[in-house]
Amino acid sequence: SPELMQQVQKKGTFIRKNLDLINDELNMFETIRGRGLMLGAVLSKAWKGKAPSIVNACQEYGVLVLTAGPDVLRLLPPLNISDEELETGLNRIEKALKYLHAFELSSATQK
Repeated sequence: SPELMQQVQKKGTFIRKNLDLINDELNMFETIRGRGLMLGAVLSKAWKGKAPSIVNACQEYGVLVLTAGPDVLRLLPPLNISDEELETGLNRIEKALKYLHAFELSSATQK
């Protein structure tokens, strides 16, 4: 239905904006691609090959994300996800990414 497609577009834009804000702080993504709610965040050079680690960190925070190869984090929420669930999921993804970012920084300085 047109209403569903409108909601999908709105939620897809919301996810992109949130990932852009996270990326402004952490610089983990080269680009975010996709359509509607099928999105892929291509990892930046420093994070190449670390998509599986990001998937694990997100799972620790209660969010299932996928990979599309070793360098792309794939997000594919259900079409009927509520705004509240979407916000909760993105907050958890942000916490997982910040945790992983801090962990990587601390292990890089210990070497």
